[in-house]
Amino acid sequence: MTKKISQELEAKIVQLYQNGGRATHIAKDLNVGENTVQRVLDRNGIARSGPVQRKLTPQQISMCERYAAGESAKLLARDFGISVFTVRKIVKANGVEINPRGQQYRRFTADEIETMKQMTLQGSSQETIARALKTSQITISRVLRENGIEPNYILHARGEKHGSWKGGRHITQSGYYEIWLDPTDPMASMSNRTGYVLEHRLVMARKLGRPLTSHETVHHINGDKLDNSPENLQVRKGRHGNGEAYCCGDCGSRNIVQCELD
Repeated sequence: MTKKISQELEAKIVQLYQNGGRATHIAKDLNVGENTVQRVLDRNGIARSGPVQRKLTPQQISMCERYAAGESAKLLARDFGISVFTVRKIVKANGVEINPRGQQYRRFTADEIETMKQMTLQGSSQETIARALKTSQITISRVLRENGIEPNYILHARGEKHGSWKGGRHITQSGYYEIWLDPTDPMASMSNRTGYVLEHRLVMARKLGRPLTSHETVHHINGDKLDNSPENLQVRKGRHGNGEAYCCGDCGSRNIVQCELD
Protein backbone atom coordinates (compact mmCIF):
# COMPACT_ATOMS: atom_id res chain seq x y z
CA MET A 1 0.00 0.00 0.00
CA THR A 2 1.31 3.42 -1.03
CA LYS A 3 1.91 5.76 1.89
CA LYS A 4 0.08 9.09 1.58
CA ILE A 5 2.11 12.25 2.16
CA SER A 6 0.95 15.69 3.22
CA GLN A 7 0.27 18.50 0.75
CA GLU A 8 2.98 20.52 2.47
CA LEU A 9 5.57 17.80 1.89
CA GLU A 10 4.44 17.34 -1.72
CA ALA A 11 4.79 21.08 -2.37
CA LYS A 12 8.26 20.98 -0.82
CA ILE A 13 9.32 18.15 -3.17
CA VAL A 14 8.08 20.05 -6.23
CA GLN A 15 9.81 23.27 -5.12
CA LEU A 16 13.15 21.54 -4.48
CA TYR A 17 13.04 19.76 -7.84
CA GLN A 18 12.18 22.93 -9.75
CA ASN A 19 15.10 24.66 -8.01
CA GLY A 20 17.48 22.12 -9.54
CA GLY A 21 17.53 19.35 -6.94
CA ARG A 22 17.99 15.74 -7.96
CA ALA A 23 15.32 13.20 -7.04
CA THR A 24 17.79 11.07 -5.08
CA HIS A 25 19.02 14.07 -3.06
CA ILE A 26 15.48 15.30 -2.36
CA ALA A 27 14.44 11.85 -1.12
CA LYS A 28 17.41 11.73 1.22
CA ASP A 29 16.95 15.28 2.52
CA LEU A 30 13.21 14.82 3.22
CA ASN A 31 13.55 11.24 4.50
CA VAL A 32 11.20 9.76 1.92
CA GLY A 33 11.64 7.10 -0.76
CA GLU A 34 12.87 8.02 -4.20
CA ASN A 35 9.80 6.35 -5.70
CA THR A 36 7.67 8.72 -3.63
CA VAL A 37 9.47 11.72 -5.13
CA GLN A 38 8.98 10.33 -8.64
CA ARG A 39 5.23 9.81 -8.04
CA VAL A 40 4.86 13.36 -6.76
CA LEU A 41 6.55 14.73 -9.86
CA ASP A 42 4.36 12.60 -12.13
CA ARG A 43 1.23 13.67 -10.25
CA ASN A 44 2.14 17.33 -10.75
CA GLY A 45 2.94 16.91 -14.44
CA ILE A 46 6.63 17.69 -14.03
CA ALA A 47 8.87 16.13 -16.68
CA ARG A 48 11.81 14.26 -15.15
CA SER A 49 14.46 15.32 -17.63
CA GLY A 50 17.14 15.83 -15.00
CA PRO A 51 18.14 18.69 -12.74
CA VAL A 52 18.18 22.30 -13.84
CA GLN A 53 21.64 23.22 -15.14
CA ARG A 54 23.40 25.29 -12.51
CA LYS A 55 25.70 28.16 -13.36
CA LEU A 56 29.35 27.15 -13.43
CA THR A 57 31.74 28.59 -10.88
CA PRO A 58 34.92 30.29 -12.19
CA GLN A 59 36.92 27.23 -11.03
CA GLN A 60 34.65 24.86 -12.97
CA ILE A 61 34.88 27.03 -16.07
CA SER A 62 38.67 26.94 -15.84
CA MET A 63 38.57 23.17 -15.34
CA CYS A 64 36.39 22.61 -18.42
CA GLU A 65 38.55 24.89 -20.57
CA ARG A 66 41.77 23.17 -19.51
CA TYR A 67 40.28 19.71 -20.06
CA ALA A 68 39.00 20.71 -23.51
CA ALA A 69 42.53 21.96 -24.30
CA GLY A 70 43.87 18.47 -23.66
CA GLU A 71 44.96 18.41 -19.99
CA SER A 72 44.38 15.12 -18.21
CA ALA A 73 41.68 14.56 -15.60
CA LYS A 74 44.40 13.32 -13.23
CA LEU A 75 46.31 16.61 -13.43
CA LEU A 76 43.13 18.69 -12.99
CA ALA A 77 42.05 16.56 -10.03
CA ARG A 78 45.39 17.30 -8.35
CA ASP A 79 45.17 21.05 -9.05
CA PHE A 80 41.57 21.41 -7.87
CA GLY A 81 41.78 18.99 -4.95
CA ILE A 82 39.03 16.65 -6.17
CA SER A 83 38.83 13.12 -7.58
CA VAL A 84 39.34 12.17 -11.22
CA PHE A 85 35.75 10.86 -11.24
CA THR A 86 34.43 14.28 -10.17
CA VAL A 87 36.47 16.06 -12.86
CA ARG A 88 35.04 13.83 -15.56
CA LYS A 89 31.53 14.23 -14.15
CA ILE A 90 31.74 18.04 -14.19
CA VAL A 91 33.17 18.37 -17.70
CA LYS A 92 30.78 15.79 -19.13
CA ALA A 93 27.76 17.49 -17.52
CA ASN A 94 28.78 20.72 -19.21
CA GLY A 95 29.06 19.39 -22.73
CA VAL A 96 32.81 18.79 -22.90
CA GLU A 97 33.75 15.64 -24.82
CA ILE A 98 35.52 13.09 -22.64
CA ASN A 99 39.00 12.29 -23.96
CA PRO A 100 39.79 8.59 -24.54
CA ARG A 101 41.88 7.19 -21.71
CA GLY A 102 45.58 7.26 -22.55
CA GLN A 103 45.10 10.01 -25.19
CA GLN A 104 44.67 13.06 -22.95
CA TYR A 105 47.33 15.19 -24.60
CA ARG A 106 47.27 18.92 -24.07
CA ARG A 107 47.63 20.89 -27.29
CA PHE A 108 50.10 23.76 -26.92
CA THR A 109 50.10 26.94 -28.97
CA ALA A 110 53.10 28.10 -30.99
CA ASP A 111 53.75 30.82 -28.37
CA GLU A 112 53.74 28.23 -25.55
CA ILE A 113 56.19 26.02 -27.43
CA GLU A 114 58.45 29.02 -28.03
CA THR A 115 58.28 29.75 -24.29
CA MET A 116 59.41 26.19 -23.59
CA LYS A 117 62.31 26.61 -25.99
CA GLN A 118 63.49 29.90 -24.51
CA MET A 119 63.21 28.66 -20.92
CA THR A 120 65.15 25.53 -21.87
CA LEU A 121 67.91 27.59 -23.50
CA GLN A 122 68.10 29.72 -20.36
CA GLY A 123 68.70 26.60 -18.27
CA SER A 124 65.26 26.15 -16.66
CA SER A 125 64.40 22.63 -15.57
CA GLN A 126 61.44 20.79 -17.06
CA GLU A 127 59.71 20.95 -13.66
CA THR A 128 60.02 24.77 -13.68
CA ILE A 129 58.67 24.96 -17.23
CA ALA A 130 55.80 22.63 -16.29
CA ARG A 131 54.79 24.86 -13.35
CA ALA A 132 54.93 27.96 -15.57
CA LEU A 133 52.63 26.37 -18.18
CA LYS A 134 50.42 24.56 -15.63
CA THR A 135 51.16 21.05 -16.87
CA SER A 136 53.35 18.08 -15.94
CA GLN A 137 57.09 17.47 -16.39
CA ILE A 138 56.32 14.36 -18.47
CA THR A 139 54.22 16.46 -20.86
CA ILE A 140 56.99 19.06 -21.19
CA SER A 141 59.53 16.31 -21.94
CA ARG A 142 57.26 14.89 -24.65
CA VAL A 143 56.63 18.26 -26.31
CA LEU A 144 60.36 19.12 -26.29
CA ARG A 145 61.16 15.83 -28.04
CA GLU A 146 58.37 16.25 -30.58
CA ASN A 147 59.63 19.73 -31.48
CA GLY A 148 63.32 18.83 -31.63
CA ILE A 149 64.24 20.93 -28.58
CA GLU A 150 67.17 19.46 -26.69
CA PRO A 151 66.78 19.31 -22.88
CA ASN A 152 69.04 21.75 -21.06
CA TYR A 153 71.29 19.05 -19.65
CA ILE A 154 72.37 18.22 -23.21
CA LEU A 155 73.05 21.87 -23.99
CA HIS A 156 75.32 22.33 -20.97
CA ALA A 157 79.11 22.27 -21.38
CA ARG A 158 80.54 18.77 -21.39
CA GLY A 159 83.94 17.17 -20.91
CA GLU A 160 86.93 19.52 -20.82
CA LYS A 161 84.61 22.49 -21.49
CA HIS A 162 82.83 21.93 -18.16
CA GLY A 163 83.88 24.11 -15.23
CA SER A 164 84.44 21.07 -12.99
CA TRP A 165 86.63 19.20 -15.49
CA LYS A 166 89.50 17.37 -13.77
CA GLY A 167 91.12 15.57 -16.67
CA GLY A 168 88.50 12.87 -17.25
CA ARG A 169 90.52 10.06 -15.62
CA HIS A 170 90.67 9.00 -12.00
CA ILE A 171 91.01 5.94 -9.76
CA THR A 172 87.82 4.50 -8.28
CA GLN A 173 87.41 3.26 -4.71
CA SER A 174 87.84 -0.27 -6.06
CA GLY A 175 91.28 0.60 -7.42
CA TYR A 176 90.52 0.77 -11.16
CA TYR A 177 91.04 3.62 -13.60
CA GLU A 178 87.83 5.24 -14.77
CA ILE A 179 87.71 7.46 -17.86
CA TRP A 180 85.12 9.92 -19.17
CA LEU A 181 83.62 9.30 -22.61
CA ASP A 182 81.96 11.83 -24.88
CA PRO A 183 78.29 10.86 -25.50
CA THR A 184 79.04 10.66 -29.24
CA ASP A 185 81.76 8.03 -28.75
CA PRO A 186 80.92 4.62 -30.34
CA MET A 187 81.48 2.99 -26.95
CA ALA A 188 79.33 5.49 -25.03
CA SER A 189 76.70 2.83 -24.33
CA MET A 190 79.13 1.37 -21.77
CA SER A 191 79.22 4.61 -19.74
CA ASN A 192 77.45 5.11 -16.44
CA ARG A 193 75.01 7.97 -15.84
CA THR A 194 77.88 10.42 -15.21
CA GLY A 195 79.58 9.56 -18.49
CA TYR A 196 82.42 7.42 -17.08
CA VAL A 197 83.51 3.89 -18.00
CA LEU A 198 86.14 1.60 -16.45
CA GLU A 199 89.30 2.06 -18.52
CA HIS A 200 90.19 -1.65 -18.77
CA ARG A 201 86.75 -2.37 -20.22
CA LEU A 202 87.11 0.48 -22.68
CA VAL A 203 90.57 -0.72 -23.79
CA MET A 204 89.19 -4.21 -24.45
CA ALA A 205 86.11 -2.84 -26.22
CA ARG A 206 88.28 -0.80 -28.59
CA LYS A 207 90.46 -3.84 -29.23
CA LEU A 208 87.39 -5.91 -30.15
CA GLY A 209 85.83 -3.05 -32.08
CA ARG A 210 82.52 -3.20 -30.21
CA PRO A 211 81.01 -2.35 -26.79
CA LEU A 212 81.23 -5.13 -24.21
CA THR A 213 78.03 -6.75 -23.01
CA SER A 214 76.98 -6.73 -19.37
CA HIS A 215 77.87 -10.45 -19.17
CA GLU A 216 81.48 -9.91 -20.26
CA THR A 217 84.20 -9.09 -17.73
CA VAL A 218 87.82 -8.07 -18.28
CA HIS A 219 90.58 -9.76 -16.27
CA HIS A 220 94.03 -8.27 -15.51
CA ILE A 221 96.38 -11.15 -16.26
CA ASN A 222 99.23 -9.95 -14.00
CA GLY A 223 96.88 -8.94 -11.17
CA ASP A 224 97.69 -5.21 -11.48
CA LYS A 225 94.39 -3.33 -11.71
CA LEU A 226 96.10 -0.22 -13.05
CA ASP A 227 97.94 -1.99 -15.87
CA ASN A 228 95.49 -1.56 -18.71
CA SER A 229 97.84 -2.42 -21.55
CA PRO A 230 95.98 -4.54 -24.13
CA GLU A 231 98.35 -7.50 -23.69
CA ASN A 232 97.51 -7.60 -19.95
CA LEU A 233 93.77 -7.83 -20.45
CA GLN A 234 91.61 -10.87 -21.03
CA VAL A 235 87.89 -10.86 -21.76
CA ARG A 236 85.78 -13.51 -20.05
CA LYS A 237 82.18 -14.55 -19.69
CA GLY A 238 80.75 -13.91 -16.24
CA ARG A 239 82.57 -12.95 -13.05
CA HIS A 240 86.13 -13.86 -12.11
CA GLY A 241 87.95 -13.89 -8.78
CA ASN A 242 89.34 -10.66 -7.32
CA GLY A 243 93.13 -10.28 -7.46
CA GLU A 244 93.74 -13.52 -9.35
CA ALA A 245 96.64 -13.80 -11.79
CA TYR A 246 96.30 -16.63 -14.28
CA CYS A 247 99.15 -18.69 -15.71
CA CYS A 248 99.61 -21.79 -17.80
CA GLY A 249 98.83 -24.91 -15.79
CA ASP A 250 101.60 -26.85 -17.53
CA CYS A 251 104.59 -24.50 -17.65
CA GLY A 252 103.57 -21.66 -15.33
CA SER A 253 103.94 -18.99 -18.01
CA ARG A 254 101.95 -15.76 -17.55
CA ASN A 255 101.93 -15.31 -21.33
CA ILE A 256 98.25 -16.11 -21.67
CA VAL A 257 96.67 -15.00 -24.97
CA GLN A 258 93.10 -14.05 -25.62
CA CYS A 259 90.85 -16.47 -27.48
CA GLU A 260 87.43 -16.10 -29.04
CA LEU A 261 84.35 -16.56 -26.84
CA ASP A 262 82.42 -19.77 -27.39
